[in-house]
Amino acid sequence: MLTQSTEKYQPILQSARQLFESEPDWVTFFREILGVDGVVRRQFTRLEDLTAFEKSSEFEQIQKWLVKLREQKNATDTESEPTALSRSGCRRACTNTCGPRLTTFGPA
Repeated sequence: MLTQSTEKYQPILQSARQLFESEPDWVTFFREILGVDGVVRRQFTRLEDLTAFEKSSEFEQIQKWLVKLREQKNATDTESEPTALSRSGCRRACTNTCGPRLTTFGPA
């Protein structure tokens, strides 16, 4: 039996599964599902709800798909430009002071 919370998570997991199966690059998958304007953030506008979702098995599955997409990119694309992500877009509750600093992922 699905709990009310788990039922709420199923459409998100289905959206993520459909996108994953279309074999996007990992950045597109992240932005569409977990990004600031992604499916998850649109569904969970309250921090408490987002935190609960991040502890779910559905979120864990989405993270696994993201890792697989990143591994596929790394295995097939050794000449790409690094991807810079701004920390100022972070909406997570933390003690870090987010500013315009950039974190670079990818080849140096």
